[in-house]
Amino acid sequence: MLNFYFLKKTKEYLTISHKGKTYKSSLLVTKYSDKKLLKPDSYKDNLPVFGITISKKIGKANVRNLLKRRIKAILNQTEFSDNLKKSAISFYARIPAANASFVELKKEVDKILKNVKKPSE
Repeated sequence: MLNFYFLKKTKEYLTISHKGKTYKSSLLVTKYSDKKLLKPDSYKDNLPVFGITISKKIGKANVRNLLKRRIKAILNQTEFSDNLKKSAISFYARIPAANASFVELKKEVDKILKNVKKPSE
C-alpha cells in the first residue's frame, strides 16, 4: 500500500501550478502548495499528495514510464515529515532526467523534499 496519494485531475495540477511555489533542480522542477487548496474531501488522510508529469520531450513511452516508476519507487521508500503530509507536490521532469540513474534521481528527490517549505510559508 502506498503511503501517499496521486493527483488525478488536470484541475488539481493547474491549481498547484498557479497557486503554488516552485523549486527547480537539475533533473526536476517541483511545484508545491497546501493540500487544502485542492478539493477538501478528496484527500482526507494525513498523507501527502504527489503528481508526476513527464512530457514527450523527455523520450519515448518506455523512457517516460521508467522515469515515472522510478519516482514512484523513491516516494514509496521515503518517510514524510509533517510539513510534507500537508502538501501537494507536483514533479515535472527535465530532459536530463531521462539519462539519470536511480541513485542520482533519489538524491535529487530527497534534496527537493528537504527544501520544500511549509505550505503556508
